[in-house]
Amino acid sequence: MKIAIPGVLILVGVIGLITMGVLQGAIPEIGVDALSSGAFDGETVRLQGVIHAIETDVRPMRFTVRDLENREMTIVATVDDHRPDIFKVDTDVAVIGVFDAKTQVFEGTKIFTKCPSKYEATDSMGMGSEAARGGASYGDDANEESIGQTEPALDEKLAAPAVQSPPIEE
Repeated sequence: MKIAIPGVLILVGVIGLITMGVLQGAIPEIGVDALSSGAFDGETVRLQGVIHAIETDVRPMRFTVRDLENREMTIVATVDDHRPDIFKVDTDVAVIGVFDAKTQVFEGTKIFTKCPSKYEATDSMGMGSEAARGGASYGDDANEESIGQTEPALDEKLAAPAVQSPPIEE
């Protein structure tokens, strides 16, 4: 009996997590272009786009979302959720909510932003495009000799003896 109660609780928890995952995965992901067609009026969707303009950045936030493909297509969105840290113009955004065709406003309940530069090598981090490629550009005959070679200063650092910790006295 002592094992049955925790087992049942774990089973209920797993079933709940699976159900939530299925329900969350069932939300269609669409762009502004598809949303403007009216096919998803009144249906919960995940709107994907780029923040084009911000009218208010406090709850409820009001901003314009631009389509990822067709930069001419925009739609006004309102979201009554916490403002993400990266909430600024030209940031990729996903908003879960419902489109109201009468008011032409997407009424969101949850917002997610993404900063693509966070995952790309940049010169400001000392990781320019050449460094990201391993020091050579492909198809460039002048750099073919340097593939697999390191800078002399780096060779010195690599050749330096490792720091040794003092012996442990018993």
